[in-house]
Amino acid sequence: MTGTHYAADPASPDGHGAPMRVLLVKANMDLESGGSVRAVLDICEVARRGNDRCDIAAVGERRAGLSGPSTAPSPRLFPPSFPSRFGTSWAMFRWLMRNVRDYDLVELHEVFTVTAVGTALVCRVRGVPYIIRPHGSLDPFDLKKHGLPKRLLGPLLRRAILARATGFCLTSTLERERLVTFGSTAVPRHVVPLPVRPLPEVGDRQRFRDEVRADDDTLVVLFMSRIDYKKGLPRLISAVRRLRDSGRDVRIALCGTGEPSYLAEMRRLISDEGLTDVTHLLGFVQAQQKADALAGADAFVLPSDNENFGIAVVEAMYAGLPVIISENVYISSLLKAAGTAMVIDATEDGVVTALTSLMDDPRSAAERASRAAELAAREFSPEAVTAQEWRMRRAVLTEQGARRVGRVGRR
Repeated sequence: MTGTHYAADPASPDGHGAPMRVLLVKANMDLESGGSVRAVLDICEVARRGNDRCDIAAVGERRAGLSGPSTAPSPRLFPPSFPSRFGTSWAMFRWLMRNVRDYDLVELHEVFTVTAVGTALVCRVRGVPYIIRPHGSLDPFDLKKHGLPKRLLGPLLRRAILARATGFCLTSTLERERLVTFGSTAVPRHVVPLPVRPLPEVGDRQRFRDEVRADDDTLVVLFMSRIDYKKGLPRLISAVRRLRDSGRDVRIALCGTGEPSYLAEMRRLISDEGLTDVTHLLGFVQAQQKADALAGADAFVLPSDNENFGIAVVEAMYAGLPVIISENVYISSLLKAAGTAMVIDATEDGVVTALTSLMDDPRSAAERASRAAELAAREFSPEAVTAQEWRMRRAVLTEQGARRVGRVGRR
């Protein structure tokens, strides 16, 4: 199934139909856990820009540090229940049973959780259509993690969630093409990019460079992502060591967090490569601290093994920062075609070659970066994505109606 791609359209959806009521459901809304949490908040903002009513239901015990755009609502948080590690909340399910009919459409922002299964079941019982936004969790690469349990669960999920969905919403054409649905081929697939805003804060370049002890001539490489095994961080670390061995003045700024065991592994690698004094682990950054990092770095590098979108990539583009990404970042083909990023093989040699080219030819790097902000605004801004989201949701309900008519006609 090829699916539907919604091209960017600056036209306002206002006046083209009645507002919809949409509920976004996610188990974990901790901003430090990954880009999908940020995406939920921004998608809700875009829905409201299109005059739809949008609410968020999630499992959690606190709101500290959870803030979205000014137009996004605060998530309705429900207390976790045993087994909490799977996103279980009986309080959420009771609330859904009472209130889900208030919504025209429910969006599941995950698959492998009790939250997703329970919400899908409630929607079926109450007769409310739902779509699935897997955020890469149904990608072949991601399915390798805990591969055996996921293969065993796949057929069960197909019956419980996937085959009964009204549609899948993916963030890129490549994610749509690689989507694993365990046989649910009849479910329509839609492509809408994530909305990404430029940061409202103005970054202070000098403050950041003072923090990482970088001279004017030092190349500061920024890695801003969740620190996870699939992000390619070891090849970046080894590439920087090779550049420094050749006499290049390069430092690394690592912005992000991850599982404690993997963070410890990366610290050991940094020490083994002799880079402790030139690598700065800044932890999870947001607001002014993130703006300073984007203003103060000289290159943004994400040599991932797999990335279904890449919110931080787009934020770096808005900031006019030279971007180096692997071909495994699913928006890389668009950026490469537009000449706004250096797209490399996901190898240590690829990182070394790209950084060497950037240092030897800064003019070309600056030209690519100057085009990047315009592309980001045209393709990924909330203004550009609002109409696409609006059309996608109405297409989903139209398809749902057609499928119901088809089933009735066959009886």
